[in-house]
Amino acid sequence: MSKFLIIIPFYNVEDHLKSAIESILQQTYSNIDLILIDDCSTDTSLKIAKSYEHLDNVTLLQNKENIGTYQSVNKALYSAKNKNWDYW
Repeated sequence: MSKFLIIIPFYNVEDHLKSAIESILQQTYSNIDLILIDDCSTDTSLKIAKSYEHLDNVTLLQNKENIGTYQSVNKALYSAKNKNWDYW
């Protein structure tokens, strides 16, 4: 079974983050790992993301400063570089 890596970079999206995460986790295909990366949100987005980090297939990363989507995705990819992925 192929393994997928999904990355969600986020910044101040408290109104949409839970539904985005849930839509991924509720897929019938279950061989996925999800990396959530907070880009210094000032709303409750980080709190929402933290409520999922207890799951084995969810990793939460936090930037120390706002670096933007592109660099956040690169940081997430770098954190998963030594794992075997079929799709990312």
